[in-house]
Amino acid sequence: LFSKGVCETECFDVLSGFSRDDWKHCQQINHDLFMYYSPMEEIELVKLGLHAPNHSGGWSSLALGGNGGMKGASQIVVRKESDEDNAAWVAEDRYSVDYAMPTLDDSQDVELLFARDSDGSGTSWGVILKMNSCDEQDYPIEDLSSFMHWALGSSHTFAYHGANRGQFHANLLQAPMVYQDTNDMLAVDLRMPDVDVVIGEGGGDPRNPYICSFFDLETLLPDRNMTEKQHVSVFSPFLDGDSKQYVHHMLLYTCDDTAVESENFKHMQVIPECESMPSGCYEMKWLWAVGSEEVHLPENVGMSFGEGRNMMLIQMHYYNPDLDQGIKDSSGVRLHFTQSLREYDAGIMTFDGGTQGWQRPPIPAGKENAILPEFVVPSTCTNRWESSLNIVGIAYHAHLVGRKITVEIERDGQSLGVMRKEHFYDFNHQSQEESLIKQFIPGDSIKITCSYDTSGREEDVEFGDYTNNEMCFVPVMYYPRQDFEWFSYRDPSSVSELYNNTVISCSTAGTASDWGNFSDVSACTQSMMTNLDDFYGWGVGQIIPAIWLCNSEYSFDGICPPCHKKKECSFEELKAFGQNVVCPNLCASAGVSVYPLTSNVTNSQPTHATLCREVNLWFDHVSLDAPTCVPKGNFENFDRDSEPKDIGSDASAAQICWKLIAASLLLFTSAMNISAPKKENEMNDAESVQSTMMYYVLFMEVDLFVQIEMRLLGGVFLVWKEEFGFNTRKQ
Repeated sequence: LFSKGVCETECFDVLSGFSRDDWKHCQQINHDLFMYYSPMEEIELVKLGLHAPNHSGGWSSLALGGNGGMKGASQIVVRKESDEDNAAWVAEDRYSVDYAMPTLDDSQDVELLFARDSDGSGTSWGVILKMNSCDEQDYPIEDLSSFMHWALGSSHTFAYHGANRGQFHANLLQAPMVYQDTNDMLAVDLRMPDVDVVIGEGGGDPRNPYICSFFDLETLLPDRNMTEKQHVSVFSPFLDGDSKQYVHHMLLYTCDDTAVESENFKHMQVIPECESMPSGCYEMKWLWAVGSEEVHLPENVGMSFGEGRNMMLIQMHYYNPDLDQGIKDSSGVRLHFTQSLREYDAGIMTFDGGTQGWQRPPIPAGKENAILPEFVVPSTCTNRWESSLNIVGIAYHAHLVGRKITVEIERDGQSLGVMRKEHFYDFNHQSQEESLIKQFIPGDSIKITCSYDTSGREEDVEFGDYTNNEMCFVPVMYYPRQDFEWFSYRDPSSVSELYNNTVISCSTAGTASDWGNFSDVSACTQSMMTNLDDFYGWGVGQIIPAIWLCNSEYSFDGICPPCHKKKECSFEELKAFGQNVVCPNLCASAGVSVYPLTSNVTNSQPTHATLCREVNLWFDHVSLDAPTCVPKGNFENFDRDSEPKDIGSDASAAQICWKLIAASLLLFTSAMNISAPKKENEMNDAESVQSTMMYYVLFMEVDLFVQIEMRLLGGVFLVWKEEFGFNTRKQ
């Protein structure tokens, strides 16, 4: 009773000095660290507090961050001006741009409410913050779960915290998040089979091994019907403790059944060199990079598995810069399968702003802030979505010299701003985070900008798969899933010949040939009819006439008109399909009409090019101005007089705890007297209870007694009742 009920530190324990009446929310950060907060929407301020019951004699800090690391974080540091007992407390607004001493911000956007520190009750403090200071070093407090950090110093001189630091997620405008219970879900582990972390035959860089392993869900889930759709709602990464420092990223894919059969892929089969994905394994289901955490989908959403496509593949990218020997790895992911299907299928949409050398030129060495030309997915591409898309989370991915990534949404002629705020990209702290913009809407333009710091490099940095190369890559988890999810940057100058050929093909007439007469339609239609391989760039190396493919067992929607389902497509039907359906889409991508219409034929080279669902789009784009920051919160509007006074002196909390123990001991003693046989001249039961209550009054002030949680007093009476048969009703 004494250790559990009286002095155990909990959210609103009497030792903390925080009460439910004055602080709306409490979030337990770890076993002995607690954060308190109260959003005050009407005056656009937030009260923020910390209680560290086992920490005293040093500074403490909470921080808002764009990721799990301190680069770019905005810290609130509370400390005494010196280590003297009577030194004044201060709250400081600091920021960091790297793993170094955070700098005192020129704009101090924090005010101290109270602070105390003692060996008995630890450290407690409260501050007020503006919801948005518009200081470029700060993060606004917004309605989403984002990274926060904590740190504790060994003295009040602000210095390195050592291992006394950590990170967690919180939404300072809502109650602490409660994650869905996975106990009733079926958990399946996909883990690398203790592979040797060495480059396989044919690999390019021994410091960057790519290794793949296959997993057959039908083998792993014998009691589930994997011919039917199954949903996964939680993805839990597992990192091998002996090799986690070498794991750069993990990607989980579903493999096409045709490829599985033709390539004879087997459960737990390992591909020692897997930089290029195996044939047919292209549908991404989950991704993890350094710093990523567990992924929870909304309660009405699941990632689909099964439906006869049971072979999964994990691609592991390891980074071993020092070529350490004898490394084995069994990292992977745990999939949590739901008992029943959910309403929506989730998907992962990828925005490839540059991952290969043919997309982007090398980044010059010696540049502190090298910014790439923007990558834009235009409205003519997103208009093809079937509905609005709900965003579950967004991640940024670059490599070692990545400096910053931003994704902006432009809608109806105005900029909505960025989807995620991260002052500085951190290779060691990559994660999927909530988006400030909750939906993609058909017709949106999406602009991605990546920048790099190559000041420490002596050679230019090329784009590519290896860790010492670079990338500009953004995956977005969303629902409901669409048929096409991949968009890729194209350098307008590098595809200018293709653009010019497209313009010519669309704006000129076809000719008579051995395949038929095309003089009444565009050269584009003639190209499609005579050789689909050249027209779509499939790379088969054979002439594939449309009339042959669309009347064969290999025909499919989109490439062929509906008549292909009966294998009865005529020459005229195919020509009309090319002229009226296929070529208008292709020509629109270049901004031109289809012959014989020539109203908008252009000779100018567009400024942007993007690959959208296997179609190159050429277009001009002028970026819109970002929204102007509007400050939120003014300290002058905060009524300090309405705030409760501190619970007492530095020693009061410890004294309270001991008074509670002493009072409980007296109650316990009285209970013994009540239950024991009475001798002559002894007090009766009522007198004993009255005596006990007098001791209570003597040991504890009345106002303090009122604050005691009733559970403590109730616990004492439970002991009486169970152990001594005390009749509470009688008394």
